[in-house]
Amino acid sequence: MATPALRAKELGNKAYKAKRFDEAIKHYDQAIALDPSDITFYNNKGAVKFEQGDYDGVIEVCTKAVEIESSKSNSDSKLIAKAQARLAKAYMKKDDLDKAIYHYDKAIFE
Repeated sequence: MATPALRAKELGNKAYKAKRFDEAIKHYDQAIALDPSDITFYNNKGAVKFEQGDYDGVIEVCTKAVEIESSKSNSDSKLIAKAQARLAKAYMKKDDLDKAIYHYDKAIFE
């Protein structure tokens, strides 16, 4: 049986696929509130922010995701790499190539 946080994430995923981005953000925020240690919720919220063109929002959310997951003793390098790649894409969109390259490198070597 799915936890309340996972149910909120699934509702967010459905809203995201339907391009109801504001609704998706609300569901991901709810998932984060219920389980702030799961960076999948942050990564998903970052994807929505990217689709909305809110690159500063992507940077804020994905930076938080990297911080949370990196602080765990059993961190998931694939999830961190995903957040790093999304950070790189956001910095590319902002024409900050130095930071984009930095985060692409972090994603590759994670």
